[in-house]
Amino acid sequence: MPWAALALACAGAVREPASPATALARDPQALERGRKLFTGTCAGYCHAAAGRGLGNAPDLLDCEWRHGDGDEQILAVMRAGVPGTAMLGFAGRLPDEDLLRVLAYLRSASRCKRG
Repeated sequence: MPWAALALACAGAVREPASPATALARDPQALERGRKLFTGTCAGYCHAAAGRGLGNAPDLLDCEWRHGDGDEQILAVMRAGVPGTAMLGFAGRLPDEDLLRVLAYLRSASRCKRG
């Protein structure tokens, strides 16, 4: 394929929009709020502040996510919880903007850096 055609084909490629959590990851105040919410809400009961879970709660700072690692999948778990586990749903308890801040914090503090 000629270079010009290849360049045009690549230029027409559609990129997925960045997650709102990605934008918040560049905001120090949002990250600090996410850290505080994680520490006071999540780490205070199930997920230790260092990320390692207490009891059978998963480590949220490693590279393994039980219910998907995409932002929408993680937010769905944060909103609805996980039936049959201690993971409560936070929909109606925390605004989505705060859940996004927690997700942005988890991404920034993760020991598994995404490309």
